[in-house]
Amino acid sequence: MFIFYIIYSFICLISKVKDSYFIFSSSGVSLTEGISEVYLEHSNVKKVMVQHSEKKILLEDDSKFDKVFLSKTASLNEINYLVTNKYPDNRYIDYCKDEGIELIVAK
Repeated sequence: MFIFYIIYSFICLISKVKDSYFIFSSSGVSLTEGISEVYLEHSNVKKVMVQHSEKKILLEDDSKFDKVFLSKTASLNEINYLVTNKYPDNRYIDYCKDEGIELIVAK
């Protein structure tokens, strides 16, 4: 129970902060379901950070695409940059172009 108090306190604290950049990863990303996490606690912290940051940078390896988990963190169109290790399929490339998300493939 103590861990939930710590997480709640942390969420209250970060909700008062405005950040320029939030760099994060997730358990999965889907065009229809957005960015999601296995653990609710992780998702809750990331939700607040997404809301309170000007630029959101999502780091996802190719194994995370088309995966949906328990807790939704954000819609994919809420991020500004998507960084990955391989080009995703054309649906993601087109979505990023349409939504103004910069797709960066690390080499």
